[in-house]
Amino acid sequence: MLVDKDSCTGCSACFSVCPTRAIKMSQDEEGFWHPIINMDKCISCGRCERACPLLHNVETREVREVYACYSMVNSIRLDSSSGGIFSVLSEQILHQGGIVFGAAFEEEYRVVRHIGVEDAEGISKLCGSKYVQSDMSSVFAAIQKYLSERRYVLFVGTPCQVAGLRNVVKKNIEYLLAVEFVCHGVPSPAVWSSFLQEIASDNTAIQGLKFRDKSLGWRKYTMKIFFEDGEIYRSNVEENLYLQGFLSGLYMRPSCYKCSFRKKKRVGDLMLGDCWGIERMSEDQSFLTDQGVSLLSIQSDLGEHFWKKIKSRLHIEKISYMQAMKYNRAIISDSYHHPRRSIFFKQFAKKTYPTSQIIADELDLNIKERLHRRLWAICELVKNWCIRNSV
Repeated sequence: MLVDKDSCTGCSACFSVCPTRAIKMSQDEEGFWHPIINMDKCISCGRCERACPLLHNVETREVREVYACYSMVNSIRLDSSSGGIFSVLSEQILHQGGIVFGAAFEEEYRVVRHIGVEDAEGISKLCGSKYVQSDMSSVFAAIQKYLSERRYVLFVGTPCQVAGLRNVVKKNIEYLLAVEFVCHGVPSPAVWSSFLQEIASDNTAIQGLKFRDKSLGWRKYTMKIFFEDGEIYRSNVEENLYLQGFLSGLYMRPSCYKCSFRKKKRVGDLMLGDCWGIERMSEDQSFLTDQGVSLLSIQSDLGEHFWKKIKSRLHIEKISYMQAMKYNRAIISDSYHHPRRSIFFKQFAKKTYPTSQIIADELDLNIKERLHRRLWAICELVKNWCIRNSV
């Protein structure tokens, strides 16, 4: 390991630059990707260390402007997790002959992997939130190939993935539009695969899946699964144990509990997320419907260039970065470290009970644990205020 295991983000940057293939990405006992170094193949060239965003810090950028926005094409807005900005931005990149890289479901929706797409059908695979850590190991070489051809590349990922990519790409960077999304943290791929298998075991093949279906509204997180025989599984956050475990920090990657990239300054050209609190920031009634509103921040000249290209297709209102950080605390606040995380993974490894039952058992906090969570929330509010008001 290049860094402490609990600090590693699994971005795969080290894997992508190794000239002797001495590094492989392997899943640990919790299902998270980690680099494993074969010292017999290692030539001590140091490339992996220079690529690691924890060992070699990426230059961060000031947030220039922040907007609340949504696509004026209603079908795009409703099909998205927030306001549909990713789709509009992707269309612009494709129009200019570029390619888009983002997270897609594969292997019957049990795996999330970054892929590159060049058409509208491909963009649909990348739309929507995926609350699972994606496998990044196969995209770095492809991105560098397209950049060498001087084609625009839109990459969308977590802040740590963007940081890793920026450490790897050194040529033709003026063609790389790196977009980070506001990240709550990444859950274990193994937990997701197991949970989905339990849901799908008595049904036909899955034809579609959304973590953030808007049938019940944007604010009501709702998982929706479409099966081949026409059956539909729908479960909102009040019922869905996987979403509850995710939002409670029960099975996040260890690095998410002390993230190195949730900062006031950012690593991408643009940042996208939910514009929570828009009802407190705007009197525009069109923002107050429950159809989804995106937060977009501009952090570079290239980001500003593409913002100007797409903004005529959006309904927009400029907002304060201070307000954005206040209402979407995941911009700068770490994930909650659930007190029963280690117990959960011990039970999960035994596979004595269904994953859904293990989640339910470990989410049932006692009084001491509830007090711990409340104190943590207060501390995060104070930390958030301090960061927002820092110079």
